[in-house]
Amino acid sequence: MAKKAIKKFKTAFSELLNKSPYDELTIVQVADAAKVTRQSFYYHYESMDDFVFDIISDGLEDAISKERRKNLTLETVFVRILNACRSNKNEALNFYNSSLRDRLVSFSKDYYAKIVNELIDGLLDKNPRELTDGDRKFIVDQYSNGLTYNTVNYIADGMREKPADVGKAITKFLGRTLDEILTEFAAAPLFK
Repeated sequence: MAKKAIKKFKTAFSELLNKSPYDELTIVQVADAAKVTRQSFYYHYESMDDFVFDIISDGLEDAISKERRKNLTLETVFVRILNACRSNKNEALNFYNSSLRDRLVSFSKDYYAKIVNELIDGLLDKNPRELTDGDRKFIVDQYSNGLTYNTVNYIADGMREKPADVGKAITKFLGRTLDEILTEFAAAPLFK
């Protein structure tokens, strides 16, 4: 029953979001549209925001599941996230233009940091190198900040560009792969 109720909530929410801005929607509206009780909603979620971040997390997991992303490049992961935003353009723009914007930026930065850490772990497993905790934190922070900034700008600009073109531009701008950067930091650490 729980999965069925959650699916009903998500379907009703998506339909309502096509008609109204996020900040105007209420849990009562979503529960009524889903034909499920508010108590059922609160059994699964603490708030509407909690519900939204569950939807976003599910969408990202669909785009780049943990099993698949182990062997992906950072550019590929970034492009898949942009594609997920573009595939859910109405929701992405609606959330961006809502009271959720600051939390979305924070969520995005944390999500990218998790992905970059996973990719670093995979690269270090394949090619062991010494990386100080300070250097790792610096690398993760730089990538997660940069990717978040570019994701937010991509959404704010209406997602007109092709995600693959944005991914290539980021890679071209960086000029090096994450693996090459790890090798450079291992050879000459910044933080000891």
